[in-house]
Amino acid sequence: MIKILNNKIYCRIDNELELLILPLLLERFDRIEMKIVRNIYSKKDGKFLDRVETYAKIIVEKVNLEKMRVIGKIEEVANDRVQKGFHGEDLKIGKEIIIEKKNLREEVRLILEKMNSFEFLKNFNLNKVLSESPSKFVTDLNKVDESIEYGIIEKLIICKEEFFNNLDRILKALKKGAKILIISDGDFCKKIKIASILRFEY
Repeated sequence: MIKILNNKIYCRIDNELELLILPLLLERFDRIEMKIVRNIYSKKDGKFLDRVETYAKIIVEKVNLEKMRVIGKIEEVANDRVQKGFHGEDLKIGKEIIIEKKNLREEVRLILEKMNSFEFLKNFNLNKVLSESPSKFVTDLNKVDESIEYGIIEKLIICKEEFFNNLDRILKALKKGAKILIISDGDFCKKIKIASILRFEY
């Protein structure tokens, strides 16, 4: 679940699609609120003691897309035994986060408005597409870009591992009204990795 109210984005990562989308909504200097797990440090003993879960407000410094990890500086923390400072927290299914932004960039607003245009699939029936509409199935990267540019793309199909490397293409395709299919496994990811299905023969 990802929804926006005023300048805040409320997120509960319920599935792999939302896990992919959430890091795209985060940027430096956003203020986020979430539960974190952090060590308690004892100055007296000079060592770390228990790891505890607590609620914190963090100013984002960096988002690691490969490791699905957000890094920032703790601004407020509910447990007064937990020290402030820099902290890294993994983004994973089940995580709940509130993101507060000073301004919503056009790209972020577009993704939020087009959430229903994304679909996450474990596999993609490549043979079925090739048998039913081979002339509408484009795998040449230049042709894929042309289909986006001319607005004749119906669906952009992309392997999960290529998702973050093709954000510009994804955003352009969304602006043209295309659906985005993200594939996590199967022949498509082994053989092709990125393709488009056209609205009509081209």
